Amino acid sequence: MIATKANAKLYQGRIPAASSRNDSALILLALFWPVAGAIAAFFMLHHRVARFVLGAVMALIGYRLSLVDQRLDAYRLGEYVKELAELNVREFSLWVNQYCFINEQCIDPIQPFYTFLLTRLSGEPSVAFAGYALLFAILSISTLTALHRDKVPGSNLFVYVFLFAVMAANPIHHIGGFRFNTASWAFLLGSYLVFYRGRDIGFAFIFLAATFHYAMTVLLVLTIVFRVVRLPLRLAIILALVSYAVSGVTPLVAPLLSNLDYQIGALSRGARYVSEGALEARSEALQQATSSNLFFFFFAKTGIKIALGGWVVYLMIFRKRLHNIGLREARFLSFSITLFAFANAFSEIPSFGRYSSIAIQLLFMGFIVCAAMYSRREKKLLLVLFVPAVLFSMLITLRTGLGIVDMFSMMPSPFLIFSREPLL
Repeated sequence: MIATKANAKLYQGRIPAASSRNDSALILLALFWPVAGAIAAFFMLHHRVARFVLGAVMALIGYRLSLVDQRLDAYRLGEYVKELAELNVREFSLWVNQYCFINEQCIDPIQPFYTFLLTRLSGEPSVAFAGYALLFAILSISTLTALHRDKVPGSNLFVYVFLFAVMAANPIHHIGGFRFNTASWAFLLGSYLVFYRGRDIGFAFIFLAATFHYAMTVLLVLTIVFRVVRLPLRLAIILALVSYAVSGVTPLVAPLLSNLDYQIGALSRGARYVSEGALEARSEALQQATSSNLFFFFFAKTGIKIALGGWVVYLMIFRKRLHNIGLREARFLSFSITLFAFANAFSEIPSFGRYSSIAIQLLFMGFIVCAAMYSRREKKLLLVLFVPAVLFSMLITLRTGLGIVDMFSMMPSPFLIFSREPLL
């Protein structure tokens, strides 16, 4: 008995020592080769040091972004930073009075005020982008960490594939579209806390998302409705199937919204997205997409939607009894599928596709927390179904990254002394 207690104490004493060695090795790796350290940290999210390393590397990548391609959002955001950097406090106050909330140049409250604060540190856009990346990192890593903590033991390959899919859908170089892409992570974190962990404090993050980007107000309203009116999982699956049928006719009713008289900047921009001109322009671009580089832009998520359609049909026909799913898993899955049904139904309206991206991420999160619901054979089938679709959807993201990510930030630390050069 005494020997057993001694062995137990010895075993317990080894855990912190091994953890400390792993953390030290990770820090050394990150110092020598930051990106390699970040990759290793992705698989160690249960360690606080790993989360710190991953966040620091994301901020470094933000700082090292190459803002040379005028076609990308990041270039325009860099010009925006330079504009605010030239203003003093009094001039910025006048700028806010002139533009904010009544003009499309300043729609959301966080970006202008946060940018102005960052430009007090330095007028260089790189410093502002490091600040953008820091917020982006905090929200995205918090979401991934929450999923990692709640993952089902024994399903590592399945879990990490979809954890990667969640992250790859909105990677760090998307801070070129800082407002919406950061808001997306805030919404995902808030939704996870509310519908999976049952903590209404998550609404604070959902409200935060709406202050990052006005378009999140739509999802905020829907989230409140779904929190009060909980749809049965079976009904959510039916709505998802119906959304595939009605998505083609929703653009016909969209122009009716553009006839309203909008005086607020956010609403006036929203009206443009549903105008007849916008719908016609999208239709023409879609026709050209079959024989041009626009193909990947328009069809990047088509493969995922087809795979999701197959999964929903499978749940409807072959999984008539979802008896082996917990209450919180069912609650989160019902919310995710219902939100996907809404986003998919209106995905043909310009700019509404952004909601589809968030809904798809939520469904990937649902695969992770509901991994115990599937047999080993079903998990293999899901991987075969979704991995090619996810990889195809990443092509446009990869192409954007090649034009903005600094080549030398991907290499060992000594290469950071070189000036920024895009990967391609």
